[in-house]
Amino acid sequence: LGTPSSGPEALTKVLSRQITSPQTVLWCLAGGAVARGLWLLLGATRLRRLRRDAAPLEPLPASIQRAQSQLGVAARILVSDRLAGPSTFGLFDPVIILPPWIRDAEPHVQEAIACHELIHVRRRDWLEEIGEELVRSLLWFHPAMRWLIGRVQLSREQVVDRCAIQLTASPDRYVRALLAVALSGSRVALVPAPLF
Repeated sequence: LGTPSSGPEALTKVLSRQITSPQTVLWCLAGGAVARGLWLLLGATRLRRLRRDAAPLEPLPASIQRAQSQLGVAARILVSDRLAGPSTFGLFDPVIILPPWIRDAEPHVQEAIACHELIHVRRRDWLEEIGEELVRSLLWFHPAMRWLIGRVQLSREQVVDRCAIQLTASPDRYVRALLAVALSGSRVALVPAPLF
């Protein structure tokens, strides 16, 4: 009469009930958010290590000093061979980390790169970048959100590029600075900070 069903049909019924339950979906969403959060913590640890291990750029080239005085922004300028290119991070103690080849770069390339990074410092873009990564961590499953954040980051870089071109008063030299970074052959670093 009322015997419980057994066999493949009962197993399929139990599994389908568990897979479609809202609780399982929530666990999957939470697991993805936790994984993204762990990735951010790993990136923050990497940034801390980069800051600690990088060496000060001494003597500071006159072109970089000129960029700092022109923008009225100060940041610690460090050198590390662990980054793909220039990167800026930090809110209260901003740091710009440059690759070692910057010492031998032409002064206009140094100035263009410094202007770009110092504009990021002045605008406090790193704080926005962290906020975007937190949103991306919470909504990791949504392709439109990933696309939107990518567009916001691209737009921010375009605005900074436009400001840097105005400051350096030479689009050609700025493009040469971009090419110098692109052709440096450095490896890509996975850090939650804007790269040049």
